[in-house]
Amino acid sequence: MTQLRRFGYAILMISGTHTLLYATDAKSWEYWQTLGLSGRLSGKVTITLQSESRFGGGMEHFYYQYTHFELGIRMNRWLTVSPAYRQIHKRGRTAVSGGLNIEHQPQISFTGTAVWKCIEFSDRLRTERISIENRDGVQYRFRNRVKLRLPVIYSPVYLRPWIADELFYLRERDGFYRNRFYAGFESQFRIHYSVGLYFLAEEEFEPSRGYHVLGMNVKFRF
Repeated sequence: MTQLRRFGYAILMISGTHTLLYATDAKSWEYWQTLGLSGRLSGKVTITLQSESRFGGGMEHFYYQYTHFELGIRMNRWLTVSPAYRQIHKRGRTAVSGGLNIEHQPQISFTGTAVWKCIEFSDRLRTERISIENRDGVQYRFRNRVKLRLPVIYSPVYLRPWIADELFYLRERDGFYRNRFYAGFESQFRIHYSVGLYFLAEEEFEPSRGYHVLGMNVKFRF
């Protein structure tokens, strides 16, 4: 167990160094806040309701909000299939850019999970059908997120560090156009209540630009 914790802390230190290197760049900072409610409908089916708000322009400009509904169907020990629907209201990321757009996103995700000792590895592949009100046509986007949850740090408050990386592929662009690197902690205060904090570095490929995000997740379970 001690060796596992050392391994986990080494990964956390490497990801922390990666995070600090990103954070020293002069890029726009944002704040994202997510509220979630989830519960088990049966032994293999869970339901999730989620809302996220995003503030750009130095964390002062409210430009993005989504509402998300999802069913998680556990097929076996390793695979979960999750059909979902997301509605997004968004403006430009700066206070002077763009009007309001409303997006509709039916989604389906396939998440594979494996556990070795106290380390959990997951790989989520998500397909999204994107349509924007008052615009013709639809777009199809594919996202692949690899996540590593490290051994628990025992302290007065339950802490579990994690790191993740996510690639975005848009069929209409015929290529990858975005990458997100995450590093954060999950804190379990009570059985039905948890809070998570994370740092996110987002890189857009064409045109080349990037953003830094401080995020917070608040989750309730029933």
